Amino acid sequence: MAFRRTSRAERPRTLRKDRRGANPVTVGLLVLVAVAAVAYFGFTKDWPFSRGFEFQAVFKTSNSIRLDSPVRIAGVNVGKIKRIEGQDGTNNAVITMEIKDGGLPIHKDARLKIRPRIFLEGNFFVDLQPGTPESPRLSDGDTIPVSQTAGPVQIDQILTSLQQDTRASLRTTLTELGSALTAAPTPEQDASQEPVVRGLTAAGALNSALTYGGPALKSTAVVNEALRGLAADDLSSAVRGLASVGRKLSGSQTELAGLIDNFNTTMAAMAAEQSSLREAVAELGPTVQTAYASLGSLNAALPSVRAFSLEVIPGVEQTPATIAAVTPWIGPAKALL
Repeated sequence: MAFRRTSRAERPRTLRKDRRGANPVTVGLLVLVAVAAVAYFGFTKDWPFSRGFEFQAVFKTSNSIRLDSPVRIAGVNVGKIKRIEGQDGTNNAVITMEIKDGGLPIHKDARLKIRPRIFLEGNFFVDLQPGTPESPRLSDGDTIPVSQTAGPVQIDQILTSLQQDTRASLRTTLTELGSALTAAPTPEQDASQEPVVRGLTAAGALNSALTYGGPALKSTAVVNEALRGLAADDLSSAVRGLASVGRKLSGSQTELAGLIDNFNTTMAAMAAEQSSLREAVAELGPTVQTAYASLGSLNAALPSVRAFSLEVIPGVEQTPATIAAVTPWIGPAKALL
């Protein structure tokens, strides 16, 4: 039995409307998913099902902070709030935070504070100071104690502390401060002042002092730059040294009390001689000017002294040989005398 191949022309044709293709709804859903994925990665740059670095911090109060509130380092968002829970047996709040790779590492001496994002409070965030490089790094899941956290001082707390007697005292203080700044000086008070400020009120004298503010602040900037030290950790080392001194002083409170009493006695003696001190301070300026001129003369004489010293060196080097040569003649010379 022979088989005959069917030609293309003899095959039955399928109409276009009867052909099966991709479902338009499916294609549309796939396109939407792709666009959503591109937008998500473009804005978040995170895997949707991955977990970042997490740690906990204990706060005395959560201060209305909410889930997904930002965690910032120097004003830059580096994470968000994941969970807010109460601490067993206390009124403290345990806040779990998730930090991106850009906010790492975090050290165990890190400090955190809840701050408002606007002046009138609300929209709180966690301000994170990641700590010092000398401290060990915080591990995933570690907890920062309540001693290293703080909350904001809210307006209602300020108003609560300003009771009627406190407000009256504050009003009196501001009134007296205004009177002190605007009161005209008496002749007796003017007599003890520098001529440049005589006749001026305290506010006027302060305004006149601003004339010298530019040069003074420039010198202050130089001093502040020097206080930073040469290396990156010079200032932090100085602060740690001061902290160590403070701890030592706190352990010697009896001796410190005696020091303060003696200091009070010394200050009382100086106050009793304030007229003499005032005269001494007044003479300090001319004395420094005279000393500066004298030091200038001394500095001018130093090149001549240096030249003389250089000329004397060869003679000094020959002195031991001269003494050795003269020594044998000393005995006979004494006999002749």
